[in-house]
Amino acid sequence: MVFFWYFFSFLFGLCIGSFLNVVIHRLPMGQSLTDPPRSACPHCGEPLAARDNIPLVSFLCLRARCRHCHAPISWRYPIVELLGGVMGVACLIRFGPGGEAVVAFCLMAVLLAVSVIDIDHRIIPDRVILPATVVLYPAAVAFTPLTWRQGLAGTVTGAGILYSVALVYRLLTHREGMGLGDVKLMLLIGAVVGWQGAVFTLFAGALYGALGGLGAMARSGRGLKTAIPFGPFLSMGAMTYLLAGPEMILCYQRGIIPGIGG
Repeated sequence: MVFFWYFFSFLFGLCIGSFLNVVIHRLPMGQSLTDPPRSACPHCGEPLAARDNIPLVSFLCLRARCRHCHAPISWRYPIVELLGGVMGVACLIRFGPGGEAVVAFCLMAVLLAVSVIDIDHRIIPDRVILPATVVLYPAAVAFTPLTWRQGLAGTVTGAGILYSVALVYRLLTHREGMGLGDVKLMLLIGAVVGWQGAVFTLFAGALYGALGGLGAMARSGRGLKTAIPFGPFLSMGAMTYLLAGPEMILCYQRGIIPGIGG
């Protein structure tokens, strides 16, 4: 029975990952997610047959090329699908079967889609963030230990801190250093994980962002002028909190993590 749950969670996550690829591809271009109902090759426009739309399997069978025009298929597609499967299993391991795992997985799925869109287009679409907040906030209150006050405090804390940082940066440098999309992303994250999770996400996201920024600067050779999206790092911070954050906070409070704490 345990194996069945893990297997089902992985397959379910793969399918959600496949749907996220549709969201990632169509939404930034203003296309409908349901019309046309079948995905198509972005190079030749030929609709994909059902056998060519099986998560992971089709990519491997086609050897990463379109069946019709033989154009290469981006590795992003199987990676997103695989991450969906891994997230499904991770949420099951972390929370066990139930509503809490479903809420966590849904948040992580939204964060994954938003991260890839932000990397590709430098936008965090309201069409994803706002509906997700409206749905996941009450779902978190209903199916997780989060109270509505904690969720509200999370939105105010996360979005408020990030907006304050962006405002101070603009006043000091007269340049935009962070878009409002990141602030809206923290509204969603804070609504689901509460104020402690929001603070953890900001600190972890800043750490991930610093490491990622150093790598990006080294590759581009442009130094501090290198522009990188912050949304993916905030998403990584939120996912870290969902899967291990409370334990990491406890270790910090007890001084178990080397170099910090009492």
